[in-house]
Amino acid sequence: MSMQGQKTILLVEDEALIALSEKAMLEGHGYTVLLARSGEQAVALAESGAILHLILMDINLGAGMDGTEAAQIILAKRDIPLAFLSSHTEREVVDKTEGITSYGYIVKNSGETVLLASIKMAFRLFDARSELRDREEHYRSLFEHDAGAVWVEDFSGFKRRLDELRSAGHHDFRSWLEAHPDELLSLAELITVVDLNKEALRSIGLEERGTRPMTLREFLDDDARDYFTEELCVFAEGGRSFEREISFNKDGGDPRYYVLKVELIAGHERDLGRVHVVIRDLSGLRRAERALEAQLRTQGLLVELSTTYINLPPEALNAAVQDSLAQMAHSVGADRAYIFDYDFERGIANNTYEWCAPGIEPQIGRLQNLALSLIDDGVREHRTGKAYYLADIAALPKDAFRALLEGQGIRSLLTVPLMRGRDCVGCVGFDSVKRPNAYSESERGLLTVFAQMLASVEERTRALAELERDRAELKAVYTATPVMISVLDSEQRVLYANPAFVAFTGIPEEELRQGRACGVFGCINALDDPRGCGFGQSCPACALNKALEDTRSSGAAHQGVEYKTILIRGDGRMERTLLASTAPIEHGRTRRVLLCLQDISERAYAEERIASLLRQKDLLLLETHHRVKNNMLTIQSLLSLQARMRDGRDPGAVLNEAADRVRGMMELYQLLYQPGTGKSQSLREFLPPLIEKMVSIYPAADRVKKELLVDDLTLSSAQLSSLGIIINELIANSMKHAFKDNAAGLIRLVAGEEDGIVSLRYSDDGPNPPSHEDFDNASGLGMRLIRALSEELGGSAALERDGSWSFALSFPL
Repeated sequence: MSMQGQKTILLVEDEALIALSEKAMLEGHGYTVLLARSGEQAVALAESGAILHLILMDINLGAGMDGTEAAQIILAKRDIPLAFLSSHTEREVVDKTEGITSYGYIVKNSGETVLLASIKMAFRLFDARSELRDREEHYRSLFEHDAGAVWVEDFSGFKRRLDELRSAGHHDFRSWLEAHPDELLSLAELITVVDLNKEALRSIGLEERGTRPMTLREFLDDDARDYFTEELCVFAEGGRSFEREISFNKDGGDPRYYVLKVELIAGHERDLGRVHVVIRDLSGLRRAERALEAQLRTQGLLVELSTTYINLPPEALNAAVQDSLAQMAHSVGADRAYIFDYDFERGIANNTYEWCAPGIEPQIGRLQNLALSLIDDGVREHRTGKAYYLADIAALPKDAFRALLEGQGIRSLLTVPLMRGRDCVGCVGFDSVKRPNAYSESERGLLTVFAQMLASVEERTRALAELERDRAELKAVYTATPVMISVLDSEQRVLYANPAFVAFTGIPEEELRQGRACGVFGCINALDDPRGCGFGQSCPACALNKALEDTRSSGAAHQGVEYKTILIRGDGRMERTLLASTAPIEHGRTRRVLLCLQDISERAYAEERIASLLRQKDLLLLETHHRVKNNMLTIQSLLSLQARMRDGRDPGAVLNEAADRVRGMMELYQLLYQPGTGKSQSLREFLPPLIEKMVSIYPAADRVKKELLVDDLTLSSAQLSSLGIIINELIANSMKHAFKDNAAGLIRLVAGEEDGIVSLRYSDDGPNPPSHEDFDNASGLGMRLIRALSEELGGSAALERDGSWSFALSFPL
């Protein structure tokens, strides 16, 4: 059975659900838990004699007795550790617990780890206090049966003299007294004995007090001068108490050894009017009492520090650790306290914190990157979870380790490991420089508790710092990301919205939280009707609402939900395409929904544009294939006609003539289908370059002039194709017949449009063709092609002879 399973905790909580949750958590860690829902019920359970090891008490318990009143009643009758467990951090609520012996004030939302650690700390502190109480009762019994001498003295005269010195500019009393040692007797004359007990009278050889007041000068011999000087300096420097072992000799008798304790009585801080002086004999009793007092101080200090550290913010850690080192060192009488971090991977230790008593030289600057091998004995003990104690450095062998310690003036030391689970991460150390210090087993145990507390606090602070860094990173992402982020409640109301969401909707976050419609969740088919269009899955916006509802009800996440919505901006509306993802956020007994949105309208438009271009590309490719096929068919038809009209001519001449026609068509198609021409083209930009290219094919090209008058008409590619073949045949006829033998000549072309009819006239100044040859009885392929293509254009063609010949063509635009 675990240690927790042997413990019974009384949980006093009036909130049923919170009580059940905390009860389940504690039982899950092996504790037995009894519930009380009111202060009266808690008192009744405690008075019933039920076995209880710890009480966790809420403060506000509804009607009736509150937690502080119940705690006072219980603690008046039973000795049991009690810690307050409350959700309140207000000063007035916390102040209500003042004066009640408790083992901590735990804030409910501190988390499971803090609660469990606080419970364990309460058990440890209660056990330690019980042990100290037993010892105190033992030592108190010894003291009562062997009472020492008790004095009450009046230091007010000394205080007035001290004020006079300060007014005269002597603020350093210790230095002034060293410069004026003879003043010590006059200062002793100013301190009077107000009262003393019988043991004090006996110690100075008197039966009863005389009628005149006694001053300390009467008892100040040479042996007392040293401690009396230190006593005065302590009070002059603001101290409240002074304790020292002294020897006292009166009237030449045998010296007696006492422990002198001088302490300012509360209420006399300003005038030093009453000082309590106790002189106790027997060094054994003195040592026992000193040990008890030290343990009580350390015990109380641990309780105080544990309360401080429970809810310590990360930024206050360094100051709190420094302060706690000073307090613990003072409590155990150390001259220097420090913390080392161990880096086992690199084999070094670093001094991270240090406190030094006045007059003690700091060492932190020298103790960085210290080789662990140099302090191997202590590290080895620490890694097993044990403290390392050296009572007398002078007893060590003369080696590098001893030289390291003596170089710091250390005469004895105690180091306690800092454990994180089973791993040692460093140590807390206490050096004695002025004189050796003997640490009892109890002190070592309390210092071990202190080290464990520091390790726990450091781990908690480190975890909180990491959490804060993660939170800051998430906040930065939340704020800077272009993704629209919002958190929705069960009613689909916006609880939080990041700047991207606010910028997209154009609505301030506060108004979004108040429920103002933002258009993000609307169904595009239903416009302003938030109930949607009724088409369910077929409606993209309804698909988003279905995803949100599924996440709320089942906790399932959804990604890549694409939908369109209408975004209302002022008086305008914009259709936007959004990509949504949802994820559940557990929030107590409710479930919220994280909604992330990306505006992919531009991407969606681009995708649609790309799809449209791809369709156009496919159509263009199909048309190109069709044109190529038609062009090949045209060439086949020309070659077939050429072959049938050979008329016994030389085959080579026939093939050359066919090649000229194909070459002319190549030039034609190059002009027709060059980039940027489209499905139509200007006649002025088409015919002149075509004629230039076709004429340039022939040897007489340089001696043939051209007069071209072409209006700026737009014709389709089909019309230009037919017209180009006709021009090709006409130029071929001119170059072969009119300008044969490379004769010089002139080609003239006039083209224009009137009333929707395109007219074209072509002529050259060469010999006329035979008078009997026209389109009806043409013997050559050229005339037949011209007639066929003219008809294809829906027009008419004619050969005119009037001194010279010309070709005329007209067709509808």
